[in-house]
Amino acid sequence: MESRIDGLLEQIEELVDRAAKVPLTNKVMVDSDAVLNILDELRRTVPEEVANARIITGDRERILTEARSEAKGMLEQARKQAENLVSDDAIARQGRLQAESMVSQAERYYMEVKQGALVYSNKVLQDLEGTLGTMLRQVQSNRGELAEQARSQEASG
Repeated sequence: MESRIDGLLEQIEELVDRAAKVPLTNKVMVDSDAVLNILDELRRTVPEEVANARIITGDRERILTEARSEAKGMLEQARKQAENLVSDDAIARQGRLQAESMVSQAERYYMEVKQGALVYSNKVLQDLEGTLGTMLRQVQSNRGELAEQARSQEASG
């Protein structure tokens, strides 16, 4: 799931990769304005990504609600059919069996839809968690590098 966050993190990586090397160290000097601009964009983007996750979670709830409603309708229809078929013993037995089969089928359908919605929501939230974790680690790393550069400049300046 390529997102704006991933693109911004790649920009930071490019800045660090293309930055001037500090001799005799593993440090680089980056354009702090460029990094800060990207960090500002990340701050604007993260709430959008979280809002998207909330929308997906809401969709999951809507799907579950619809599945419950549909299952209830199927159960009610099965009960009504069972009541209509109960006029004589043979028909009553057949009606109960059909009603039980319909109820069982409705319950299986509800569970399948619910499981699918839960798996989908979990996958989306897992992807978002990974993206946000990557972004956080990258931001922390970049902040550490910027702080190190500032200390190096203070010591040499």
